Amino acid sequence: MDWIIETVYSSTHWLYKVIYSNKIFFIDYWTFNHIWSGAFVYIILRAKRIQKIWLVLILILLSYEIVEILFRIFALNLFKPEIIKDQINDIIFGLLGGVLCHYLLKIRKGKSWNKFHLRYPLTSFLTAGTISYLYVGFSFSGNDYVPEYSGFLKISMFVFLWIALYYHLQIYELFLFKKQRELKAAALASVIFLPIFFLIILLMNALFLNGAASSISVFQEIVYNKGKIIETAIFLFMPATTIIVYIAFKKLIGKAKE
Repeated sequence: MDWIIETVYSSTHWLYKVIYSNKIFFIDYWTFNHIWSGAFVYIILRAKRIQKIWLVLILILLSYEIVEILFRIFALNLFKPEIIKDQINDIIFGLLGGVLCHYLLKIRKGKSWNKFHLRYPLTSFLTAGTISYLYVGFSFSGNDYVPEYSGFLKISMFVFLWIALYYHLQIYELFLFKKQRELKAAALASVIFLPIFFLIILLMNALFLNGAASSISVFQEIVYNKGKIIETAIFLFMPATTIIVYIAFKKLIGKAKE
């Protein structure tokens, strides 16, 4: 149990960075997680044709906050203690995610999508953000080199990886559009993505680590470090995993749009 608590806490501590706070609002990087959660739960509820969807969404968001309180009561320090204002804001921003998704689902494919070869941008956006968050939070260890950069480095990595994965999925869809089979399209998109992802790692090194680790040592850290076999496997299978999650999301969002 202690290992689980330590893993969750150490993987999410970078989200506690406060962005803005006043007497009413409290915004940190967790806020964006709540927006995403609200949007995702809304999609599931809509796909399942749940009646009184907004009431159910509020109850789910409220239940999550109650669970957080129970964690503290039972001394499970998975998350930092929150003030009441923060918990109310969590529910509000969760609802905001649902509202945003409600209107995004109404967007119909326009000519501009074809012009820029954009296919299923909402699904790509959500999938890429999800995988990027999970990888950066629970796997990416760039902060091992220079701990004082851990928060900003993770946020930067999250954004860069989100963009890279988004276009990875767009390239996959482009190959499908070119009449390639799904497996071949996934393989081709992955072959293009992996070098780009490695370049992102090197970019993080150049921008934030000031040469603390050379390109060769970063490569060795990713590929050859036997103590990080799981992270290496995640790195190598990330493109395929992203496409699998994307296909599932696409079906779910397709049902929500019906």
